[in-house]
Amino acid sequence: MAIPNYALKPIPPQQRQTRALRWVSHVVTYDLSSNRHSLPVLDLSDLLL
Repeated sequence: MAIPNYALKPIPPQQRQTRALRWVSHVVTYDLSSNRHSLPVLDLSDLLL
């Protein structure tokens, strides 16, 4: 799936300090078959430390 840059919504740094979001840098929300979905985008530089 190609994701345009304008569709990426950054996660604020204070929220990235939570355990659930520490490796998520952005979120993409899209509609597919009349259903809304969210796709977390991982920050590989933080994940691989």
